[in-house]
Amino acid sequence: MNLERFTWVLKTGLFLSIAIVVFAAAMGFGIVERQLTVVGPFKAESESTKSHALVVDLRPALPMRGAFSSGGDSLYSPNQSSLQLQVNGVPLDLHHSMHETIRWEGGGAFSHWGNDLIFSLPNGVGNTESTRLDVRFALRLHPRAVSAGFLLGVISGFLLLKQFRRRNLAAYELQVSRALMMLGYLLQVIFALGLLAAIIFLGSTIAGCWAGLALPATAFFRWWPGLNGLALQEPAFGHVILIIAMIGAGAAWLASTTGQHASAFALVEAKLAAGFLRFGWMFLVGLFLYSVGATWSGIPRPQDLGGNAIAGLLPFSDAKGHFEQVYSQALQGNWQSFVARRPLAASFRTVAVAAVDYNNFHFLLLQTAALALATFFAARAVVNWRGIWAGLTFLGLVHILVRPYLPTNLTEPLGIFWALVAIPFLIRAIRHSRLSDTATGFHLTVWALMTRMGSMFTLPALGLWAVLSQWGDRRKTIRAALVIVALLLLNAAFITGLAKLYGTTSGATGSNFSHTLCGLTHGTDWTGCGRIYADEFDSLSSEAEQARLYYSKALEQFVAEPLVLFARLWQGELKFLGGIFNRLLTGYTGSVPDAFPTSIWWLAALAGVGLTMRQRREKHEPLFWLLFVLSLLASAPFVMFDDGWRVLSASFPLLAVLIAAGFSGPVSRPIVPDAPPGRAANWRHYTVLTTVAVLCLAVPGAVHRLDWLGQNRISFQASAPDQAVFLGTRHMSGFLVVPDGEPLPAQVPAIHQADFVKIIRFSSIEQYEPLVTPTPVHQPPFALVSAIAVDGKSHGLLVLPAHVFVVLDDHPWLFRLAPGNYWRRVTEAKPLAQ
Repeated sequence: MNLERFTWVLKTGLFLSIAIVVFAAAMGFGIVERQLTVVGPFKAESESTKSHALVVDLRPALPMRGAFSSGGDSLYSPNQSSLQLQVNGVPLDLHHSMHETIRWEGGGAFSHWGNDLIFSLPNGVGNTESTRLDVRFALRLHPRAVSAGFLLGVISGFLLLKQFRRRNLAAYELQVSRALMMLGYLLQVIFALGLLAAIIFLGSTIAGCWAGLALPATAFFRWWPGLNGLALQEPAFGHVILIIAMIGAGAAWLASTTGQHASAFALVEAKLAAGFLRFGWMFLVGLFLYSVGATWSGIPRPQDLGGNAIAGLLPFSDAKGHFEQVYSQALQGNWQSFVARRPLAASFRTVAVAAVDYNNFHFLLLQTAALALATFFAARAVVNWRGIWAGLTFLGLVHILVRPYLPTNLTEPLGIFWALVAIPFLIRAIRHSRLSDTATGFHLTVWALMTRMGSMFTLPALGLWAVLSQWGDRRKTIRAALVIVALLLLNAAFITGLAKLYGTTSGATGSNFSHTLCGLTHGTDWTGCGRIYADEFDSLSSEAEQARLYYSKALEQFVAEPLVLFARLWQGELKFLGGIFNRLLTGYTGSVPDAFPTSIWWLAALAGVGLTMRQRREKHEPLFWLLFVLSLLASAPFVMFDDGWRVLSASFPLLAVLIAAGFSGPVSRPIVPDAPPGRAANWRHYTVLTTVAVLCLAVPGAVHRLDWLGQNRISFQASAPDQAVFLGTRHMSGFLVVPDGEPLPAQVPAIHQADFVKIIRFSSIEQYEPLVTPTPVHQPPFALVSAIAVDGKSHGLLVLPAHVFVVLDDHPWLFRLAPGNYWRRVTEAKPLAQ
């Protein structure tokens, strides 16, 4: 194609792209404003008669809806709006208010969210025809328009560079290589600054230990509160890493066109890769602990998983069950039905919690550090295989995936941990088809998917690949098949043994899948059959019996109406396909930042994956990814209607490896020689895995028999229905709520009341029982904790007097509890001698 005649078009496109980006940046300063006047009555936000919230759509005031936005707040920019609001000529000052505050407190609070104005009228002003709103807001360029401009600039710049190269090759190579070297130096500076920031944060954490902070990871936020605003942007750090990786990969491809100058940028890549392999673990530990420390410091962020970990400190909902059952097993000797569904996860958690002497805060620290190191272990393998930019892409995707789960007691972080540990072995298996790597990677993947059950067809798919990768050599093929079958049988026996040792007759491994399957055959979700067959299920005494009945009802319904199941699975498949591309960039609780070029990133990723599979694939790699993707597609529709994005979380790290391949540079050489592991290395792997399995079998029984928590030393028993004996406060998990303006104590986890109110409202847990809506129910200081009842009868969500929580001892307490649905207020507390 002759580009000479289109030079002016390309230059115009490049100029227009620059103009769009500059214009967007200038508009960010509010240089263009719009005004809108609206008269009542105004539309109610919801049908609730108790809500004060009204809503006005601001899009009619936009000149071009597809090109401009009103610049409202979002998850990643909760305070960016500069909207000014007047009601009947009187200005309102309560901007950036939380929506729950608007709904339940009213009083003129308002929020400019997206392109909607959500507001409440001032006291004494009615929602009538005589009420007038005057709205003034800054006009912003829509993120889609900015992305389109950026894409136009990339295409125009690429074609202009191609034209320049044809005209004067020598000048092109020299000037492009100089520009790329400047970019390379800039990237090195960014890497160094990131590492320095991690070192400073880790240093503050160590200093916090010396200072006696109960949560050392909060030291940075306590000592430099002026920097806490950065924590609001921490959920977007993964996206920043993805953009850096995309720029680096693009620069690497551009450098490959500069002939002999290409080696200069390749050297920069090698230095960055070597630096990551040496210091990346430190950066990741600092990054992950920063995320947890910000949550523990009481910084309200809607991207945190507050519905399962309130302020990252108090287990709630499913996480509460997993937290309590570890202690219950130590006290009573077995897991109850809720935890017995996943005995492997329960045993892993028991070993980890016992290692930190049954302190939940220390367990969460251990879990965070372990996930950071596992992420480094996996990213290191990706860097050594596909290069630094692919490794950073993998790192960014994992950060987006794992950060909401870090301070939780859910099974997701444990499953993701084993999935990450499996990745280096699976990569080596793909590259070299060594059975030892294949077996280890497969074994670890079994642990991952049995810890967080979800993608049910992935294990058969990987087992099939393990056999097919040895096809052509009859002896190796048979040996691979025998090894895979042996590993499946061995793990089945291991999990069955855990269930027999520490489970109960009321529970069954994976029994909750029966709810899902029955719901699918009836065209509903996992709760449907419980409602349809409520009378029959109420007569059953154990979950195992219920599971058998669920399966029988599912079979009956499928035989009667098979198309219902197939239609439901098809709906689930469409839901998965319609959401997976967005979900990989948002994580479970977040959203994509407005400035992130989603369409461009995915275009580059998919094109890069295709190019990598065409030019640089390993011999058996396409089959591996084909079987894995097909297994994910086959599994997804079974779980999509039952919180499927959480259910599939342990499969996403391996999917991230595939996507990361799209950002491989044109040439990537291993920084660390990928020599075949010798017998000694293989035996080390087997020894470690065997040791972990033995600990999982032995530790739960040992802590119970040794009376680790001192239950047998508690002589007093509660004598009244409103009394219960609880383990000492050191075994509780929660936080102290302190009045605003007062200093936070160092010896216990604590947050201020204003932050507490926001965190509770972000967590959406008040559907069970109000805590702060419409006004705070409890006055600080008080503690909100999940406590462990010695007899296992109390559910343990307590509102505790502050003077009890600050004791932090191992002595049991006798509490008198006021009535409550979820939260029981402790009205009297008496320490018991052991």
